Amino acid sequence: MPMTDQRPSLDARATMQKLRRMLVPALVVLVVAAAGLLAWVATRPDPDATRPLSAKYGVYTDGTIPGDGQHAVVEAVTAIPLALSYNYATLDKGLDEAVAHMTGSFAQEFRSTFDKTAGRLATSRKAVAQATVRAAGWSASKTARLLS
Repeated sequence: MPMTDQRPSLDARATMQKLRRMLVPALVVLVVAAAGLLAWVATRPDPDATRPLSAKYGVYTDGTIPGDGQHAVVEAVTAIPLALSYNYATLDKGLDEAVAHMTGSFAQEFRSTFDKTAGRLATSRKAVAQATVRAAGWSASKTARLLS
């Protein structure tokens, strides 16, 4: 069996050298760009938004949202647990407290829906549910506002 030369040809070696000459600088550029991006992310200033503080057990703390959104956030944080919590023994009282924070038409719709769904379930099962707001926020733009 004749032995064959396993070494690459001169053309193949020249192609590999050209490829290395192009690949190494490209990798160096990528590494430098990644390092620059990492440095920028690590040293950029914090955004203007303020993260709301939480009290014990993660309950939202009033007064930690700056600007115009504070009133809406406080109202939402007050209303949401009232609307989503219930106790079969004091169902009507809890529902009255919840709808007091809602607009007229929504309050009517909420009361009707609650009576048909959660109200019936709470009464038949003697259920108690307690909702907690863990975090609240406010975001605004020139065209829309979002309360979350």
